Amino acid sequence: MEKYKFANERDEKEFKKIPQGEQEIAREIFEIEQKLNAIKEKEISDVTKLVDLKERNSSGKELSKTDLSFLYKIYDSKPGGYNFGSTYGFGEQQNSMFEEIISKRDIKSDLSLITGYTREQIGTTIDEVLSGGIKYFYGDLIFEGYKQPIKGLKLPEVISGSLNFYSTRSIDELKGVKFPNEIGCDLVLSNMESIDGLKLPSKVGKNLYLASIKSANGVEFPNMVGGWIDLVGLKSIEGLKLPEHVEGGVDFRLGPSNMEILKKQYPNLILTSADWVKDQ
Repeated sequence: MEKYKFANERDEKEFKKIPQGEQEIAREIFEIEQKLNAIKEKEISDVTKLVDLKERNSSGKELSKTDLSFLYKIYDSKPGGYNFGSTYGFGEQQNSMFEEIISKRDIKSDLSLITGYTREQIGTTIDEVLSGGIKYFYGDLIFEGYKQPIKGLKLPEVISGSLNFYSTRSIDELKGVKFPNEIGCDLVLSNMESIDGLKLPSKVGKNLYLASIKSANGVEFPNMVGGWIDLVGLKSIEGLKLPEHVEGGVDFRLGPSNMEILKKQYPNLILTSADWVKDQ
């Protein structure tokens, strides 16, 4: 067993009292507790920071780029970091405080300072995106139920929230659409049975929903996914090439034989499937 670094002397003494055969599971419990404590400490720190930011904003003091990044929840999307637009770690009361502060500010000027894009390149509505020229979109971009044709649409380079094509079923509906380079939250393509020919973003900050595709042969996945990849509709693993960085895991509905192959091929990824699925 690897040398484990205890958070304090008390934990180490308690650990030594545990029988040798039970120490592995005990270590895992200690690790989980430490992670939960770290999250709690960060939540307290963030709430303190938020209250301070609200007071300074109300008194008319200038907010720094770091302050604004925190306010708009725009963080580095590298593996293990915060995602663009993430609300992780914030409760309903804190989120309403964020919204209250933002409602009194010039959003596009703030976002321009944070991102480096000009005001004219920043969009907050779907109509602005459809008009063209938007490179950074703040919020969720949802095309579900949207009637206007989007073939050939050039989407913004970065979307801070989610990109949702839930109601889109045919690849023809997205013909010529240029996807963003980065999406801060979810990419939803849940009802598409094929995404062959689509160039997906290089980074998806949270989850990638591809629940209906039957084959991933030729699919070029993002380099980094900050949450889970939903591939429950996949029928074959032929040609499947998963990303190296998936912070959550990949969910399948494949039989034990295929899952064994994948787990050997991707030992560093969390791969799951339902127990009731049998080999075909």
